[in-house]
Amino acid sequence: MTKKVCHVIVYLNNEKAGIIGVESSTWIFFFPSSLYFDKKTALLNDVGYGNMEMAEGALELQMRAVQSGACEKLAWRAAEIREHFRLLYKNEGKLLLKLFPMLNDEGVGYFTAGGLCPLDGLFCELIMVPPTKFRPIRLFKGERYENPQSVNLRRVLEATETIKAVSLVLNGDKSPQLMELITNRTQGKTMNAKMHSAYLSLQQRVNAIYDEELDKNDQNKIPGIKQILEKKQGLFRMNMMGKRVNFACRSVITPDPYLDIDEIGIPEIFAKKLTFTEPVNIFNKEQMRRLVCNGPNVHPG
Repeated sequence: MTKKVCHVIVYLNNEKAGIIGVESSTWIFFFPSSLYFDKKTALLNDVGYGNMEMAEGALELQMRAVQSGACEKLAWRAAEIREHFRLLYKNEGKLLLKLFPMLNDEGVGYFTAGGLCPLDGLFCELIMVPPTKFRPIRLFKGERYENPQSVNLRRVLEATETIKAVSLVLNGDKSPQLMELITNRTQGKTMNAKMHSAYLSLQQRVNAIYDEELDKNDQNKIPGIKQILEKKQGLFRMNMMGKRVNFACRSVITPDPYLDIDEIGIPEIFAKKLTFTEPVNIFNKEQMRRLVCNGPNVHPG
């Protein structure tokens, strides 16, 4: 007998992906899928552990389907894994803080301000969108081409719209426009299989924003943030570092959990010797006075 691939139905909490402006930057917000089980809906910002029962119930459904031969794939989704991580932190928070001290946000304790679990930081719910002046439209031989970063962001919105369309069909909406959109963008014989395909597509397209190599199924590779920064043609070596011999040095891009997203790390001996011009004004005169008092042998100084 041929085995069928079955999946737990996944729904989006939000109606669709949206865009909000924050000062000079913009954020695309898309909500990770929540498991629909026993007529309960997981809340995106529910930091309690009431969703744990729902996640375990969904997993039990899949396990039974695998054992009976009705399903050949056991798939965990982000909503389930996040609830397990929350329960793990609730039970083993002291050990995790010893192993990973960066989880402790400024000594707040086991939970960050507002009661959020620090492990929630491992799950992406917001994507920062650079201002349009940093991703301009390119002109080549009279043709206009979309910036690669804009292409990646557009693909995330398209993937979210696809999940919304599949969920509407699963709820009974069989309009021709929805069926055509789903057929063109997803794979699978059943709607549940198409939902699983759309869910994976969203994950891969979010990954591709950071690293094009993480999306193995896309033949048209669009450079991600990693490709924009790395190698000789990247922003660091081609645009930010000097070209003359006296300014030459090597840079290594490596993750550091103790650095913020807008910081870079350099050796202390470099920090003491590298100089740059900074005008003194009423806003920074106290800071500049402290730097002068520290002298050249104390950092910062």
